[in-house]
Amino acid sequence: MAMTASFAKDDWKFPGNFVDVGRVPTDALARLVRRIPEPRWTSQRPQTYLAEYLEPIVLVEDETVDTLVVELDLPPLLTPVLRILARRYGAGVPALVSLVRLRAHTMIPRHRDGPDVRPRVWSHRTHTAVLTNPDVVFRVQDETRHIAQGHIVEINNWREHDVTNAGENHRVHLIVDWTPFAPLRRVA
Repeated sequence: MAMTASFAKDDWKFPGNFVDVGRVPTDALARLVRRIPEPRWTSQRPQTYLAEYLEPIVLVEDETVDTLVVELDLPPLLTPVLRILARRYGAGVPALVSLVRLRAHTMIPRHRDGPDVRPRVWSHRTHTAVLTNPDVVFRVQDETRHIAQGHIVEINNWREHDVTNAGENHRVHLIVDWTPFAPLRRVA
């Protein structure tokens, strides 16, 4: 049976827009995030058209670990999120872990993520709200949702989506691309 373009672009992960994955305490992480020097937020602009909207700090990408992980002693604060992802999705690795800031009174325009901007297409893109406000709204297709602090949500980001922060405070999400291990195949 052939896969249709619609299925490949929209529903490869799950048929909906959002999946509630779990909840973790984020107060300690939020305190550390508030202490990150301003220049760190603008030093890693993405190489996409979204560069003017996003302020990411890539903590882990494949086998590269940013010095901020050690400087802020982040592993104990990231471990609860990673454990929940492992329980939900099975054995795998966090191929990308980043803190992503969306400034107050800004938005990320409607777009789709895909192989051209996100080569690890078979991973689960999860967002954990670390700093947020009630005026931060995620929209995937026609469904809107506010992600409360500490909630972990998988976004079906192959569907069109956008984010608006109409509030007075910056929004920071911990984004993890959880990449499951491929099942081992028997060789005859």
